[in-house]
Amino acid sequence: VRAYFDASGFKRMNKIYHSCNEEDIRIVTDDGFAVVSTPEELHRKCDYSYQVNNRLIGFNKIDFDSAANGAEDMYTSVACTDIDFLIKLKADYGNYVTLIYAYLDDTTLENALQIYEEASREQRFTTGKALKHVYINNPNLFDHVVLYGGEDSVFNEENLYLQLDGIVARARSLEV
Repeated sequence: VRAYFDASGFKRMNKIYHSCNEEDIRIVTDDGFAVVSTPEELHRKCDYSYQVNNRLIGFNKIDFDSAANGAEDMYTSVACTDIDFLIKLKADYGNYVTLIYAYLDDTTLENALQIYEEASREQRFTTGKALKHVYINNPNLFDHVVLYGGEDSVFNEENLYLQLDGIVARARSLEV
């Protein structure tokens, strides 16, 4: 999904992370994101934050403002099980923020997690299942749902991109 938005001219929002897990820190820094040493430092630097898998992830309001004001097309991905974080974003930005829930069936989710060390796969799989419950219990909060596949299917990039094309086209027509 990130590659799709990059290729479509969207700018990736900055994230700031705090984690005590060295694998997470390596992955985050390899992706070009900032890492801080304490939760307090993250809260000082960020206007929005949520916690998942013993990681604290923060964002600056300036990025959301830039996107909401039409200055830049921006995206971010969140593995957020903190419904209050999502509610706050929608309350602050309304239709200027589009929340998309990406449904991954268990087989696709397991395959996607193969890039991680075995020790963190189970935790990430559990988080993926928790994300489904966030959506199931709060479907009205999300603007769109995209399907990576169906039960016992494999990832279908072409079908995913077609779904995202439609969402982006609608969002850009509303922006105009």
